[in-house]
Amino acid sequence: MKDAFAFLFPPPRTLRPGSGGLDPRGVAFPLELLKKYEPLFARFGVSGRGSGPQAVFQAAGGLAEEEYAIECAPGRVVVSAAPGRAQFYALSSLLQVLAFHLPGGAMPAFALRDAPAVPFRGAALFACEAAADEAALRRAFLQLALLRFNRLA
Repeated sequence: MKDAFAFLFPPPRTLRPGSGGLDPRGVAFPLELLKKYEPLFARFGVSGRGSGPQAVFQAAGGLAEEEYAIECAPGRVVVSAAPGRAQFYALSSLLQVLAFHLPGGAMPAFALRDAPAVPFRGAALFACEAAADEAALRRAFLQLALLRFNRLA
């Protein structure tokens, strides 16, 4: 099963197969997430406005600060994560899976759980104010966030 999800980066800590599958084109997301993370949906080419199962995002006890769990089964998508970074990481992983399976119109059911391996992950960015292109900086920040960087200097 892990080989079937080898495209996920960074790879999740645990991944279990489920039974059945669902159409990735039909998954719908809450409007507040679509608005808040619009650049993320655009980056992966996922509309998030499907007519199928509603992706449910819930805060879950027993998970570390940046840890999350995703369960995709026929007719449901449940994401357990704390608001903030964990929710962003969970959403980016889920969108990667959906984007990968969009062309085929079907994806397998699965459950995954992940958390960053180290608590402090950072980068330093050196830019001249005159040469700083706001759009390029936004793309760079999004790429760093997708790599799970949580500090920027």
